[in-house]
Order: sequence, then structure tokens, then C-alpha cells
Amino acid sequence: MSPRSGMDIKSELQNFRQRIMNQELGPYDISAGVPIFLKEPFSAVIIPQISEIFDTRLIYVLRPFAEIEATRVRRAWGFTFSGARVIYSHMFFDLVNYRIPTLIVRFPDLIASPVEQVMKIAEFSGLKANPTTILAASNFIATHRLTYGQGNGRTAVA
Repeated sequence: MSPRSGMDIKSELQNFRQRIMNQELGPYDISAGVPIFLKEPFSAVIIPQISEIFDTRLIYVLRPFAEIEATRVRRAWGFTFSGARVIYSHMFFDLVNYRIPTLIVRFPDLIASPVEQVMKIAEFSGLKANPTTILAASNFIATHRLTYGQGNGRTAVA
């Protein structure tokens, strides 16, 4: 989506929702009650519009700006360091000004206790995760990071 008026954004989101319902983006059974997860940091700038079109719950995984910048450089993301500040600004503006259910997870806590954090995320999301699924998700987190909190600075692969 390009930066356009709020009405254009809502129209695009309605089209996106319809494409999901039409199975254009893959199989999805709305009656199953399984949530759709959108992991796109820049969606933070349109949270109010998203919540008008979708039954929305937000999960904020927070990292210090220095760690976000290290990841940005390593992955050669196109936005600048200030992009993270803009995203966080929108996230917290919406947290304060809208009544959208929100779970806040700190990245260091996710790394330190992935089982506990995955259980919180699953419960908040309404997912019925069994112990095997929770363990698999926790192992995914554990295997997709190199180090965290070691040495002079914190380094993590995220």
C-alpha cells in the first residue's frame, strides 16, 4: 500500500480481506476461528484502519533501538534508523488512543523464556496450542538467534 488517504487505505484493506475470504492467498476457513497474523512493521502506521476492517489484536515485540539498527544494517533493510522511531511512535500513539487489545512482549524476555512467552502469545491470540506446538514454536525462536546479551553489546538474529 502506498501512502494515500485513509479512505483509500480502508478500501485496500477491504479488498485484502475479500481476497482472504475468496481463498486467493491460500486456504483459510473463517469459521475455524484461527487468527491471521500480519508481521509487517510498517503496518503500524495504519493500525486504526486495520482494526476497522479486521477483528484486531496487537502483539508488540519490543526491542531497543540499537538492536533494531544492528538488524537493519545486517539485513540491509531499506528504511533508516528513524524508521523504527516512526513505527514505535505510531504503535504507542495507538496503544494510548485506541482500545485495541494489545500484548507487549519484550524481545529479551522472548529470548530468555520462549516457552512462557509463546504460551502468553497463544493464549492472547486465542490459539489452542498443545504442548508439542508450544515446544516447536519455542525451539524455532531458540534456533533462529545466535546470541543475545553476550559481550559488550547485545546481538541477536531476528
